Amino acid sequence: MPVVSTISFLLGLGFLASGLRRNADALAPSRVFGVIWSFAFAVTNLKFSGLQHVWPAEVWIQVIAGPLSFLAGLYVVAATTVNDPLLSIEDVRTRWHEHVVDTQKLFRAIMVLAALYAIGYLIIFSLAGEIPLFSAHPGRVTRRFTLFGVGLFLHHVAPIVILVVLYHVVRPGKAASKWLLKAIAAIAVISYSIILARFQIMFTFIVCISLSTTPHATFD
Repeated sequence: MPVVSTISFLLGLGFLASGLRRNADALAPSRVFGVIWSFAFAVTNLKFSGLQHVWPAEVWIQVIAGPLSFLAGLYVVAATTVNDPLLSIEDVRTRWHEHVVDTQKLFRAIMVLAALYAIGYLIIFSLAGEIPLFSAHPGRVTRRFTLFGVGLFLHHVAPIVILVVLYHVVRPGKAASKWLLKAIAAIAVISYSIILARFQIMFTFIVCISLSTTPHATFD
């Protein structure tokens, strides 16, 4: 097994083991994030897919900088709130529903994000000329869909779907609006999936499961 995969697997197991301590929060954001990224690095470096290639050192530095920055931010938050009382999941849900969410602004935000996503997608498609899933060279075309600037609009697939689920949670009724938002979320997920990108979909899936488990969620 490659050295990078071995180290990453050990780090992931270390994060998991740290959650077994007494009074430890097994689902703490930093722990879950560390486990996911450690195993992601480990599996990626095993090169199971023909689309994967060996990363040079500068790419590793760029990739690792993201998770390390996130973990550093979590550490700052934890350090500044170390004396605050911990709330149970039910308490968090109760307090969350005590606050009023402006569903009209939420709906408009989703539509704006969807419009930007569509614009970015169409611009990159016009430049790439084809969709990775249907291309003879999917790896090359997928890299074109990571075009900096306009390509960042494609990452809106995550907030679009998450906010759609949130709209269902906080807005009873409005079946017509919900069906429209369901269609937008489905189109965003399908169109993003065919460019052979996976991380945003998995991240969105995990967050949506958490939101949809609230007892006040309505998916009519």
